[in-house]
Amino acid sequence: MSQRNVAASISSSTPLSFVLGVVLLGLGILVAGSLAGCEKVSHDSIEKWQRTEKGPAKLLDVLQSDKSAELRAHAAQVLIRLQKVDEVTTVLGSASDSDRDRIVTALIPRLVKDSEITGKMTMPTSEQSQAKDALFEIRQLASDSSRAEIDGYLVRWLTGGFYEGRAKVGRNSGKKVIREIGLGAGPSLVELAQVILASPEDADGKFPRVGDELLGALAFCGHPDALNLLLNLAEKKQRDPSLSKRAMNALYQAVLKPVGIEPLPSERLRPVASRLEAIAKNESLGARLANDAVDLLAAIGMPDCLEPFVSIVSYPHSSEAFRYIGTQRGIRCGGVDAIVPITEAMPTTVSYPRQILNKYLWREIAALPARNVVAERARLLLDSDSWVARITGIELLGMLKLKESASEDAKKIAKLAKDRTKLRKWYGADSKKADPTLGQLASRTASELTKL
Repeated sequence: MSQRNVAASISSSTPLSFVLGVVLLGLGILVAGSLAGCEKVSHDSIEKWQRTEKGPAKLLDVLQSDKSAELRAHAAQVLIRLQKVDEVTTVLGSASDSDRDRIVTALIPRLVKDSEITGKMTMPTSEQSQAKDALFEIRQLASDSSRAEIDGYLVRWLTGGFYEGRAKVGRNSGKKVIREIGLGAGPSLVELAQVILASPEDADGKFPRVGDELLGALAFCGHPDALNLLLNLAEKKQRDPSLSKRAMNALYQAVLKPVGIEPLPSERLRPVASRLEAIAKNESLGARLANDAVDLLAAIGMPDCLEPFVSIVSYPHSSEAFRYIGTQRGIRCGGVDAIVPITEAMPTTVSYPRQILNKYLWREIAALPARNVVAERARLLLDSDSWVARITGIELLGMLKLKESASEDAKKIAKLAKDRTKLRKWYGADSKKADPTLGQLASRTASELTKL
């Protein structure tokens, strides 16, 4: 009988008890039908939903629900298998701290199980790689203890087999993972590299190769032992002739030119500053390694960069260009505090064409901010025992042309008018002009400042 017929058969004279009975019967039919369309949430149903069309929506509902943390973690695990890691991290990010911690705690062992690889040389499957990526992406949402647990596992996952293969798979490279984990990854990476380096040759007479991915990870972790290992590889002759340059390049890229990854903080290089200085001075290693070492030293910043550059400027290198690069980078690194020590470090037993000093020293100094402070340092140079420092003080004050102090500066410079130091090759090795004395140049600059 239809609802219309039922309603029609009930007259005003029908007993109330009968009417209530009919209504309750209808409600019972509706409730029973609704329950028949629902399925109780269980671990079995969660596993089943990953193979159904409406499964992802149901799994997301479970993850967002107030069900047990184990059920919600299971739902997250299955969603990750279905490549829904972004949806999972979004839900976890909006959950309360207590809910999120419980879910993440329950989810970690599930993802660990899904990502485990059997066999050291076995390449990860896409499912294993997805689980590894998910662990990395939820680590930022995890508590400190859970993050430490994730980090330890990710390092073991990467270093537990063929590193080059494991580091390249997935949407988060090994370098990116190691950069985020940082110092904690260092000991395992160093141990793995040392095992490879000590491995004997195979039946074909070939040695295992320390790959670029592992070298990059050693650099990005920033651990002192890892950085020292890279510099050892750069300094010493290796059975792999490409290893020296590749090791230094890995460190250079991590600090100065990372691709798609946050650079390694340059202060991590402070413990190895003296090693970089030694490499820069070692002529047997070639210009490329020396240039990379100089650039890395410059990146360290004050105060750690200044002493190495002072040493480089005064070092008796066979190439004059080496000294000038040290001069330029030293000023850029140390700013006004480098003016006096860098200038006074320049050897006084060699000749300097004016254009060289101007390019690599004076213009670098004159471009520094705080012109008044630069002028103060220039005045200090006027009293130096080094003729290079004295002429630098003269030239800098002449370039700055500070009107408020021009008169006093002219008087101080004029005191050097009797300085008979001959500035050899001042106008260039091929110039026919006579070499001036320092006193002649002092008189000229003093005169120009007096006119101001």
